[in-house]
Amino acid sequence: MKRDMKLIREMLERVECLVEGAEISIAEWEIDDYPTYEIQYNARLCAAAGLFVSGRATRFSVSGMTWAGHNLLDRLRGVPKKEIFTLDG
Repeated sequence: MKRDMKLIREMLERVECLVEGAEISIAEWEIDDYPTYEIQYNARLCAAAGLFVSGRATRFSVSGMTWAGHNLLDRLRGVPKKEIFTLDG
């Protein structure tokens, strides 16, 4: 599997919209044109990179974004979506 920066941008934007104290199960995410296994793989990459604040230990969920996650999202927003794949991350 590969890291997908377009998908990561979409995930970070969704996490940014979470209300304080809320969390979302990665298994529940539906993102256009992406199979569940790609969403889960890239979400785990984000968590491993310290971009997400993980939720419960019993299931993989996200309850917020870290400083690094906000910085990456700001960087990705400055790049046209068609050019995101060229970023090194």
